[in-house]
Amino acid sequence: LPKFPSITRDLAMVVEKEVTYGSLEKEMSAAKEPLLKNITPLDIFSDPTGEKISAEKKSVTLGLTFQHEDRTLT
Repeated sequence: LPKFPSITRDLAMVVEKEVTYGSLEKEMSAAKEPLLKNITPLDIFSDPTGEKISAEKKSVTLGLTFQHEDRTLT
């Protein structure tokens, strides 16, 4: 078990319908953030009627887990 706790933050974004989860995860990983330990897909929302969000877009929510090996994050 890790000595120091991790924290999770949710990130929601509106993207084009053609954008895949794999491409989002690849871009997030490419940032090479050393504290980012895990990316989890939480939700995908689209509205074909276009009432709540444009019909050409979707909302994607990711769970980002951060953890430092030597200290607690603030």
